[in-house]
Amino acid sequence: MFYVYEHTRPDTGAIFYVGKGKGSRSNTRSGRNNYWNNIVRKAGSFKVRRLVENIDEELAFLIECERISQLKEQGVVLCNMTDGGEGTSGYTHTSEARTAITANSRAVVAELKATGVKHWMLGTKLSPETKSKIGESGRGYKHTDEAKQKMSEAGKLRRHSEETLSKMSKAGQAIQARLKQEGTPHWNKGVKRSDETKAKLRAITTGKKWFNNGTIQKLCLPEDAPINFTIGRIKKCI
Repeated sequence: MFYVYEHTRPDTGAIFYVGKGKGSRSNTRSGRNNYWNNIVRKAGSFKVRRLVENIDEELAFLIECERISQLKEQGVVLCNMTDGGEGTSGYTHTSEARTAITANSRAVVAELKATGVKHWMLGTKLSPETKSKIGESGRGYKHTDEAKQKMSEAGKLRRHSEETLSKMSKAGQAIQARLKQEGTPHWNKGVKRSDETKAKLRAITTGKKWFNNGTIQKLCLPEDAPINFTIGRIKKCI
């Protein structure tokens, strides 16, 4: 079973990452991007908060997407490299490629099990020098302005289908219902934003309006409103 979690800075309490995982994934430092590592290095550490637990992977992906979307609409800057629920932003393998990758992975695993050979990284210990080199290689890395622009444009072009939006809305409502039942406060309750953050939020929402289709609501510019959405908010919508 899977869960969805957030990482926050211990010095400011700010949320900087949202992810899904299982086992001890939420507490590990390995496999994180350079942006994540830079934040943790500056903050000195990180805190973990699990939003929901004991769910299947599909629902975990949907809740992860919903939470990332919520935070971004509020102007929260995350170090997530995607909008959640998938791999590298803007790229998807063809069905033929996915089939080939799956078949190849299964063949490798089957061969290892049949021969009794352990995975090539199992039990490998890196020397302090190698660990230092790996750490130094990621420090101070910054995306070029061109790369930032491309990532920004890719994000603007992404549009969820109405089916996906409906699933995300239901996932968010399920979280809210569970929190109310448990008496757990909302993850943003009591969070104080800096004047800079408030200014960014105002800049992001300028010219935008709420639209809804009776089930889902979305904050966007009038020209970006989905088909069949009308202006205005709906009650009790996450």
